[in-house]
Amino acid sequence: MPTGEIEIVAESIEIPSHSSPLSFLPKDAANVNEMERLKYRYIDLRSSSMQRNIRFRSSIILQMRNFLCQNNGFTEIETPYLFKITPGEIFSQLGFGTPNLTLSFLSLIPKASVSRLPAFVYKSHACGELSTQHINSTVTVCGWPGHCRLSSRFLVLRDDRGSIQIYCDKNSLQIPQFNSESVLIVTGKVQARPEKDVNKRMPTGEIEIVAESIEIPSHSSPLSFLPKDAANVNEMERLKYRYIDLRSSSMQRNIRFRSSIILQMRNFLCQNNGFTEIETPYLFKITPGERCP
Repeated sequence: MPTGEIEIVAESIEIPSHSSPLSFLPKDAANVNEMERLKYRYIDLRSSSMQRNIRFRSSIILQMRNFLCQNNGFTEIETPYLFKITPGEIFSQLGFGTPNLTLSFLSLIPKASVSRLPAFVYKSHACGELSTQHINSTVTVCGWPGHCRLSSRFLVLRDDRGSIQIYCDKNSLQIPQFNSESVLIVTGKVQARPEKDVNKRMPTGEIEIVAESIEIPSHSSPLSFLPKDAANVNEMERLKYRYIDLRSSSMQRNIRFRSSIILQMRNFLCQNNGFTEIETPYLFKITPGERCP
């Protein structure tokens, strides 16, 4: 025993919770058949091997979340978001997208995550990060175009950080056909817009990218509605075309906010205060990891 050199001389003993007679002891769980362990799951979870596996799993997953979300700008999104309308969307009409938030609560969000690009993506900048400081720089941006007019030389490319105007010279650039919300990768040089064309309503309204190449890694079919119009679409339509709804700015903002807050909660409880995260299925079923000694 690691504590074999010491002992506690008891002065009082309290029993806040009594146990009924058990079918087997936690230390014997490895020798009990699977159905018996499943039937008495609360005993099985007390075995040292299960405790060790659960804590190890919790620690590894927390490190993965920190690496991806906190250090590399990714956003965690739970599967139900892909299929159903959630209560958080009710607040999409509000200014920030979440109700009654205080500045102290908002300060929990890591500021770096607002401007940091997710790692492992094939772009040099986010659309909303570009400014007059990047004039004459060659950049690569990825995003979704809004309304597409093939007769026009201009298109506005949008990603999760903002939007930027793209200028396409039809004499020097072969422009492929695409629909709104297709995924585009645009490489080109940043230049200042003519003074008469400056758009003060856009944070990037003083500049544009002169496209040198346009790639389309993913084509979009004609859409029922555009993400910017999602707030005016009825709930069943948004649910039917969930993949469009998730691209709306209000949904993106809500999902990122939720991901950031939950990560801070996990770090506070698990990393700073010794808690262990355990998923509900562990309470009811045998999982492959438990068969490890």
